[in-house]
This record gives sequence, C-alpha cells and structure tokens, in this order.
Amino acid sequence: MVHQINGGLRPVVFKPFSKRLDMLSKMANRTDALKRLGTSRMVEIALRRAMTTCLSCKSGDTCQKWQAENRGKGAAPEFCPNAARFEIMAETA
Repeated sequence: MVHQINGGLRPVVFKPFSKRLDMLSKMANRTDALKRLGTSRMVEIALRRAMTTCLSCKSGDTCQKWQAENRGKGAAPEFCPNAARFEIMAETA
C-alpha cells in the first residue's frame, strides 16, 4: 500500500519511521539542541546517532504522550535515551 504525502509517494512501511523522526525533531527543538549548531560533520554524526537511538527506543508511546502534554521548552524527560545527547548539544550551542 502506498500513500500520497507532500507531493510524493511513500509506502506505508515508512510511516513508523516518519512518526519517530517527527518526534525526534520536536524533542530536539524543545531542548534547543539544534538552536545554534552549524552543519559540521560532528553535528551530522550526533544527529545520526540520535536518529538511530530514537528509532530503536522502546518508549515511543510514552514519548508521544509526554510531548502532547509538555509543549514548552525544557530538558528531555529521563526516559528519553537521547536526553544526555540533547543536553550536551544545547550546552555546546
């Protein structure tokens, strides 16, 4: 099965990945991890690791619920396996 999304076709199999990457993006923005970072190789490596970590995280439902209930800026929750990474990125920025 294929869905039309943003002018392109995306197989339904990618839907869970898309959802997780959206959650990762929201969490990174919430923690200001990307606020002043450039596009260096180190940033790219950190973001790839964060993506891999997020995609394999077992707390997806918990994260989605937490994000819906906590819309302001601040630290990532303790259950987030990327929390320390986001904190370091925000401090480095």
